[in-house]
Amino acid sequence: MTESPHALIVDDDDQFSFLVETYLSMLGISSDVAQNGIDALEMIEEKNFDFIMTDFKMPLMNGLQLLEKIKGNPNYQSIKTIFVTGGGADVNDICAAENLADQYILKPFTLETLKDKIHSLNLEQ
Repeated sequence: MTESPHALIVDDDDQFSFLVETYLSMLGISSDVAQNGIDALEMIEEKNFDFIMTDFKMPLMNGLQLLEKIKGNPNYQSIKTIFVTGGGADVNDICAAENLADQYILKPFTLETLKDKIHSLNLEQ
């Protein structure tokens, strides 16, 4: 990959989205933000993203539903995904998300943890 990665942050919490944007910027990664899964799907249609970080709990379409849509669409299956949750998901939802997502991360997390998760996505390939 010659260009720096481009990420989509999907979270309805503006403070958290700002924090993740800041972390990604520090890692040299550009990003856009969607407030929910429906907005995210519209943005995926318009732009190319190397990976998506999605929260679980959001209005209109939660993170698990978004992951199902992404992984169920042949046009999006190459987009790497990181599932983010601070709690509130039941065990079945977390298991389903872990099976769909490329990585899983718990809130709160550090810059170093995020860097490790992104590195494990092997975006250069």
